[in-house]
Amino acid sequence: MEYFRLVKKLMNNHLCRYNDHFCTGGCFYFRVIYNELKVDLRASVHIRKLKKWRGFMGGIKKLGIITVMVLLLCSGCGKKALPVEDYVSSNPAKVIYNAVMKTDTGYYYGSSEKKMSIHYYDVGSGQNIFLCSRPECRHNGDAFCTATSDKYFVDTMCMYGGELYLNVVEKTDTEYQYKLLKVAADGTKLTELVTYMTVNNTSVAPVTGSRLVIHRGYAVMSYIICNKDNMDIGERGLILYNMADGKITQINKSEFSDYSFTGYNVDAHDDYIYYNFSEGHKNRLHRFSLKDKSDETLEFLINYNRTYAIWDDDTIYYLRKGNSLNKYKISTKENTEYKNFFRKKFSYMSESWGECEADESFEPDSLVTDGKYLYVTDGAYFNTYTCEIDCIMADDTEQQMLERNKSRIFVYDKDLQQVAVVVIETDKYLGYKDYFSLAILDGMVYLQTPKKLFACTVEEFVEGGTPPFKEIYNNEVDIPSLKDSVQ
Repeated sequence: MEYFRLVKKLMNNHLCRYNDHFCTGGCFYFRVIYNELKVDLRASVHIRKLKKWRGFMGGIKKLGIITVMVLLLCSGCGKKALPVEDYVSSNPAKVIYNAVMKTDTGYYYGSSEKKMSIHYYDVGSGQNIFLCSRPECRHNGDAFCTATSDKYFVDTMCMYGGELYLNVVEKTDTEYQYKLLKVAADGTKLTELVTYMTVNNTSVAPVTGSRLVIHRGYAVMSYIICNKDNMDIGERGLILYNMADGKITQINKSEFSDYSFTGYNVDAHDDYIYYNFSEGHKNRLHRFSLKDKSDETLEFLINYNRTYAIWDDDTIYYLRKGNSLNKYKISTKENTEYKNFFRKKFSYMSESWGECEADESFEPDSLVTDGKYLYVTDGAYFNTYTCEIDCIMADDTEQQMLERNKSRIFVYDKDLQQVAVVVIETDKYLGYKDYFSLAILDGMVYLQTPKKLFACTVEEFVEGGTPPFKEIYNNEVDIPSLKDSVQ
């Protein structure tokens, strides 16, 4: 005899499916059990709607029957078409390891620790929660939690097609497994999409610095593996994963003997994947075609320092060692130098050597463009100078050191005319040895640190000086391990 049972639970403080908002009041969560087969509707019914719904119980039972029939009838249906979106170059996941993941109501973010811990910050309520919809979950790393896991080492996280993707490493008894994960935006499901590489863990170890770029239905993952006895020796690779058919293509793979030359610095534009590749101590920018899978080397000037930004189909800006900003035209292979950033000298008094002079640290280390402006960042970290200078400047006042410890961002228009010089007060936004990443998304400039996110409008930013950044979230805020009460 066929029968249905209905399980009802009350959930508080969760991502609600009613108008996609953060619910602090309470929702009923229903699960239909058909002949002891659990059919999880994952349909939270908002309490305000429930009060107005007469005959709700009969309706939900009918819905359960329909759901089971649909599951049985459509078990052989084809896969849902994947969204095709372009990678947003102005929102990179580089030094912070996760992009700015914004929705209409809040933000997703990962932990500054490398173990998997995914959170959601609701702007309206000002609350942080774990991205897990299970009412009974304690978000402590258990296998059934979609927000936390003790087995995954997360290197990069981004958002694509309304879902979260993670480039992770899982360690087993004998090997490291490199995987791409997908997490539903409402925290209902975590899926291992592909294990794209495995390596024996007896003599090697994975290191941070891997990338994840998703563009037009393709995921590009980089990896770095070092020798446990000598971290300067190892292997690096770049993998292309077709999200529609599951096909894996090795874009690049090589051994290295100098760890400082391992980064790929991946970007994407139009039908190409761009990546940096160091041949010995020479840096080269490559582009890989998604159409015919060909790979070509772009002929930049010598001393290219691995930092570039794609302005349009034919124009790339890049930095050279020696602090010069250059433009490269792909069609004509023409290189033009536009700007030279000189180091500024400052004087100080030393008890041992009297009056001395030193260079103020000024090294542009990132380029970002939103299609309207080019942003050149100088010193995106809290710099306490070298050990030698620290020792001889011990009598310097704290304020004097903080005054020098500011990062600058030079803003240029499409004609490379300087629009503004922005001062980032690193002592205000960063802690000791912290760093920041700049992202431009939907008319906002985001200053992202390992623990916090700040924002202001593009218009406010290009006025120059010190921007009026406001704190968006702080992932140091303690989130209780149990967010949902169960009845």
